[in-house]
Amino acid sequence: KQDRPIATRDAILKTKGQWLFTKYDSYGRVAFTGIASGGERSMEQTNASAFGINNVKRTQNISFNREGMDVYYDQNNTYPSAGLLKILSVNYYDSYPAY
Repeated sequence: KQDRPIATRDAILKTKGQWLFTKYDSYGRVAFTGIASGGERSMEQTNASAFGINNVKRTQNISFNREGMDVYYDQNNTYPSAGLLKILSVNYYDSYPAY
Protein backbone atom coordinates (compact mmCIF):
# COMPACT_ATOMS: atom_id res chain seq x y z
CA LYS A 1 0.00 0.00 0.00
CA GLN A 2 3.01 2.28 0.40
CA ASP A 3 4.89 1.02 -2.67
CA ARG A 4 7.66 -0.77 -0.82
CA PRO A 5 8.61 -4.43 -0.44
CA ILE A 6 7.62 -5.97 2.88
CA ALA A 7 8.28 -9.66 2.19
CA THR A 8 10.35 -11.58 -0.33
CA ARG A 9 11.65 -15.09 -0.69
CA ASP A 10 13.86 -17.15 -2.93
CA ALA A 11 13.63 -20.85 -3.81
CA ILE A 12 15.41 -21.93 -0.62
CA LEU A 13 13.13 -19.94 1.69
CA LYS A 14 10.11 -21.22 -0.25
CA THR A 15 11.04 -24.86 0.43
CA LYS A 16 11.29 -23.98 4.15
CA GLY A 17 7.96 -22.10 4.19
CA GLN A 18 9.71 -18.88 5.18
CA TRP A 19 9.80 -15.22 4.09
CA LEU A 20 12.39 -12.45 4.45
CA PHE A 21 10.47 -9.46 5.83
CA THR A 22 11.22 -5.76 6.23
CA LYS A 23 9.38 -3.51 8.68
CA TYR A 24 9.42 0.26 8.28
CA ASP A 25 8.87 3.23 10.59
CA SER A 26 6.43 6.06 9.87
CA TYR A 27 9.08 7.88 7.78
CA GLY A 28 9.59 4.91 5.45
CA ARG A 29 12.97 4.01 6.96
CA VAL A 30 13.87 0.36 7.55
CA ALA A 31 13.23 -0.39 11.23
CA PHE A 32 14.13 -4.08 11.24
CA THR A 33 14.40 -7.15 9.05
CA GLY A 34 14.09 -10.84 9.72
CA ILE A 35 12.80 -14.25 8.74
CA ALA A 36 9.20 -15.32 9.37
CA SER A 37 7.20 -18.42 8.62
CA GLY A 38 4.42 -18.13 6.08
CA GLY A 39 2.39 -19.74 3.37
CA GLU A 40 1.82 -19.22 -0.32
CA ARG A 41 2.13 -15.78 -1.86
CA SER A 42 -1.60 -15.19 -2.36
CA MET A 43 -2.31 -15.95 1.30
CA GLU A 44 0.55 -13.72 2.46
CA GLN A 45 -0.63 -10.89 0.18
CA THR A 46 -4.10 -11.09 1.72
CA ASN A 47 -2.60 -11.05 5.22
CA ALA A 48 -0.35 -8.08 4.43
CA SER A 49 -3.17 -6.10 2.79
CA ALA A 50 -5.27 -6.44 5.95
CA PHE A 51 -2.77 -4.35 7.95
CA GLY A 52 -3.21 -1.07 6.09
CA ILE A 53 -0.30 1.36 6.58
CA ASN A 54 1.88 -1.30 8.29
CA ASN A 55 4.40 0.95 10.12
CA VAL A 56 6.08 -0.08 13.38
CA LYS A 57 6.26 2.38 16.27
CA ARG A 58 9.39 3.07 18.32
CA THR A 59 8.90 2.33 22.03
CA GLN A 60 10.68 3.49 25.18
CA ASN A 61 10.61 -0.02 26.61
CA ILE A 62 11.61 -3.40 25.24
CA SER A 63 8.87 -4.70 22.95
CA PHE A 64 10.34 -8.17 22.37
CA ASN A 65 13.61 -10.10 22.36
CA ARG A 66 15.04 -12.36 19.66
CA GLU A 67 18.53 -13.83 19.39
CA GLY A 68 19.33 -12.19 22.73
CA MET A 69 18.63 -8.73 21.27
CA ASP A 70 16.10 -6.39 22.86
CA VAL A 71 13.98 -4.68 20.21
CA TYR A 72 12.41 -1.29 20.90
CA TYR A 73 9.77 -1.38 18.16
CA ASP A 74 6.13 -2.32 18.68
CA GLN A 75 5.35 -4.79 15.93
CA ASN A 76 1.68 -5.17 16.85
CA ASN A 77 -0.74 -4.47 14.02
CA THR A 78 1.95 -4.90 11.36
CA TYR A 79 2.71 -7.67 8.88
CA PRO A 80 3.95 -10.25 9.68
CA SER A 81 2.39 -10.24 13.13
CA ALA A 82 3.17 -13.87 13.94
CA GLY A 83 5.76 -16.46 13.06
CA LEU A 84 8.87 -14.33 13.58
CA LEU A 85 11.70 -16.84 13.53
CA LYS A 86 14.79 -14.66 13.43
CA ILE A 87 15.76 -10.98 13.52
CA LEU A 88 18.51 -10.10 11.04
CA SER A 89 18.94 -6.34 11.55
CA VAL A 90 17.55 -3.53 13.70
CA ASN A 91 17.99 0.17 12.91
CA TYR A 92 17.37 3.07 15.27
CA TYR A 93 17.20 6.71 14.23
CA ASP A 94 17.58 9.91 16.24
CA SER A 95 18.11 8.14 19.58
CA TYR A 96 19.50 4.75 20.49
CA PRO A 97 18.49 2.41 23.30
CA ALA A 98 20.83 2.12 26.26
CA TYR A 99 22.20 -1.39 25.82
